[in-house]
Amino acid sequence: MERNQIIDFVKNRFANIRLGHALSARELSAELGQSSTYISQIENGHKLPSLEVLYYFCEYFKMPLSEFFADEWKYPVQYKTLFHDLGKLDTDELYQVMSLAKLFARNKKQ
Repeated sequence: MERNQIIDFVKNRFANIRLGHALSARELSAELGQSSTYISQIENGHKLPSLEVLYYFCEYFKMPLSEFFADEWKYPVQYKTLFHDLGKLDTDELYQVMSLAKLFARNKKQ
């Protein structure tokens, strides 16, 4: 992965996770002990977070670093919520959701 791809991935992941939890950049900066300018610079791709800030970011959102970097999860907050809700369904309901997901995916390919 090239540097620009890494920057794009990190800035998008930072913003998606923050927004998925309905936090403003100012609220997140206060929680992490950083300036809101620093958070904005990360989300605008002007800076990469330090390892320490990335650690505290993941700790705050209760996610392992590996989940932050799991690039197959475009919307990690939403996926985690969905997986939690799927755990409450019975087998028939799960198959219905799977059929619906396949239908949506098929329509995206066209």
